[in-house]
Amino acid sequence: MIKSIRTAKRSNEKFHELPIIKLGKLSQSGLNAIYVDIHDQKQSILGFGGAITESSAFLLSKLNQKDRTEILSAYYSENGLKYNLGRISIGSCDFGLSNYDYIADDDYTLKTFDISYEEKYILPVIREIHKLRNMPISLVASPWSPPAHFKTTKDKNNGGKLIKEYWDVYAEYLVKYVFEMRKKGADIFAFNLQNEPMATQTWDSCIFSGEEERDFIKSSLIKALNKYDLNDVKLLIWDHNRDNIVEHASIIYDDAQTNKYVWGTAYHWYVSDDYNNLSTLHKMYPDKHILFTEGCVELVNEKSHAVGMDAIGNFENGLTYARNMINDFNNFNEGFIDWNILLDNKGGPNHKNNFCEAPIMVNIDTSQIIKNYSYYVIGHFSKYVKKGAKRVQVDHSLGKDVFVTAFLNPDGKKIVVVSNQGWIKNFNLFIDGKSVTLSIPDKSITTYIID
Repeated sequence: MIKSIRTAKRSNEKFHELPIIKLGKLSQSGLNAIYVDIHDQKQSILGFGGAITESSAFLLSKLNQKDRTEILSAYYSENGLKYNLGRISIGSCDFGLSNYDYIADDDYTLKTFDISYEEKYILPVIREIHKLRNMPISLVASPWSPPAHFKTTKDKNNGGKLIKEYWDVYAEYLVKYVFEMRKKGADIFAFNLQNEPMATQTWDSCIFSGEEERDFIKSSLIKALNKYDLNDVKLLIWDHNRDNIVEHASIIYDDAQTNKYVWGTAYHWYVSDDYNNLSTLHKMYPDKHILFTEGCVELVNEKSHAVGMDAIGNFENGLTYARNMINDFNNFNEGFIDWNILLDNKGGPNHKNNFCEAPIMVNIDTSQIIKNYSYYVIGHFSKYVKKGAKRVQVDHSLGKDVFVTAFLNPDGKKIVVVSNQGWIKNFNLFIDGKSVTLSIPDKSITTYIID
């Protein structure tokens, strides 16, 4: 039996359930085909989620309880996207109200360390999510910049580097954050040393070479983890784009002393579509995990992109998600953490005007809540692919505009996700020694659940 769920541009369908169909005997008609081999199993799937940024949490704080619950349920409930992962920033990031960190400007010993600022917006949302799910979500924590006085530039923004003299104290700063946030109920299962370590941005940023990250881990970070007895927390590296992922990671993984402490590599989807770099990394270091931790459709300005509420209904943005998610899973990515869970009708707030789209946006003037197509595309995976599912081998002959991936859930159900970004296609689906003839419309994504 095959249950089919579809989102399509032409028909304006969203999570539309098609009539149940049956698999039959193998057919060798002249149609194109998708071949699923459930016995050729690849990586296990960790799950799906989004970033709980200060911007998102601030907007949620301005809404009434009904609207807050509606938005959080849309992501985290069993009737929503079933998110089980999340990401939070250690200190401020671009999607926040301002620069901030957790110590005074003249503190080099952490005597003033205090994370109570996170009680204002971030922690209340995390607790509300946990209450809604009746269990925690697993969080990845990422710093965008060390405190300004630890840096060569004395500025949280505009790049710069961490001064080596302060490596030990900054390592403790990061670990102490994880320790204190866990005490307050944030289930941080992994963290990394630097968001986008090769980018000098006008917002919170800091340059960290592969060599520096390698040496920082083994000379400073491990001491701090031991001091706070936090060796169970997973350590991620890179947290930047696909383009230089292999070069950066190999510097760290090829060092035997550092290698044993690092759980995996985090990455983003900007700049580069070099999906195969993930497979290259997996082939070189098959024991290391690969996790997608950030991606969005950027809204540069009102002339060059549809901004804010004008972006609602842009199906192409949803197809961007489908293409990236399918290609990344087919190259050994283990989980998907989207960027902001909520933004306003300008694509913010953002303290450096670096606006982008979110799956759910709210008009701050009318309180209207609207779901972008990216919301539905993510759901075509997150609602049906369970934690612990195995990605399985897929081959197809439908052309370069069709993207396909497949999974075997722990309960034995098979999930096949197909995004047709070209013209209408008819094809045979071959799976479990049986086949069925199917059709997929142009500009669409369909999830097939085979039981």
